[in-house]
Amino acid sequence: VHSVAWEPLPGSTTNFNSYGHLQHAAGLYILTQVEAGVCCPLSMTYSGYPILHRYLLCTSQKLTDSFPLERILSRKYDQRCLPANMKTGLT
Repeated sequence: VHSVAWEPLPGSTTNFNSYGHLQHAAGLYILTQVEAGVCCPLSMTYSGYPILHRYLLCTSQKLTDSFPLERILSRKYDQRCLPANMKTGLT
């Protein structure tokens, strides 16, 4: 749910899913009917991605290397207490 807006559709030539925000809203709506407890971290990750992306584009490569933005889009949850660049997913 958190990364659907930022992932391209299969076979798409555009960078982002043009229906991604709608799919995110629908998925979050359905998810809150079952389990509202996970919606806060999912929403924070979803809303934080464009801001972090813009910030990291304007900063040094060293910072980008230490905070791998593509791992925010990962559908894997990595509960280990490790630095961001060592985790498989950052949700």
